[in-house]
Amino acid sequence: MNNFPASKSLTPSIHTAQQTNGPMLHLITHLIQRIWRRPVTLALTFLTVFLIAPLFLYHLLAYYLANDPRLVPSAFRTAKNILLVTAHPDDETLFFSPSILYRNDDATVTRGLLALSSGNYEGIGDIRRSELQRSCAELGIKRERCVNLDHYELQDNPQKWWREDLIEELVGEYVKKWNIDLIITFDDGGISGHVNHRAVSAGVSDLVNTYPKPHKAHQRTHYRPNSFYENTPV
Repeated sequence: MNNFPASKSLTPSIHTAQQTNGPMLHLITHLIQRIWRRPVTLALTFLTVFLIAPLFLYHLLAYYLANDPRLVPSAFRTAKNILLVTAHPDDETLFFSPSILYRNDDATVTRGLLALSSGNYEGIGDIRRSELQRSCAELGIKRERCVNLDHYELQDNPQKWWREDLIEELVGEYVKKWNIDLIITFDDGGISGHVNHRAVSAGVSDLVNTYPKPHKAHQRTHYRPNSFYENTPV
């Protein structure tokens, strides 16, 4: 005797599934067919999504919202003598280009770059020093304010923590020499985590926190992963 249910008992459920999925499949198929029949519409759709919309957003963010006071700290909008402190050549382009180029058309703003080492860990320090000069030219930094110290105690080494007191001393000399009112450098994580970057951040922080009166030091955190230090009169 056959105890299995008759196959016809499965028919209602199969039929119901077909009825449920049928309209959806038909709609998708119909849309695909219409698009392929109209290549111009297809091309315009792709053009809008992948070219026009991104360009619109780029111009909106770069030219219309870039100067919005809500996005830029007041210290950055009013500084006249800006100093960027980095650990190695190429840090300025990898991490700070948008910051250093801000207000680049303002003739009243003077920028300086202080790179503490030549980045000679792989033996190409001379090449990187030359690249640093070209980078400064592109960023609008005058040659006399594009300085690569290459101090013997501050050599590129991802395993060595640089002396914070030495960094504080060296950077402090240029702050006084150039009458700096805004310092841009790494955050306490070094942005990329490089130990030399983190040491630079710590040394600059020490300088700002111990800077003698009549200046009062303020640390400001920007929307980018950099730390901004401003010395303003009390």
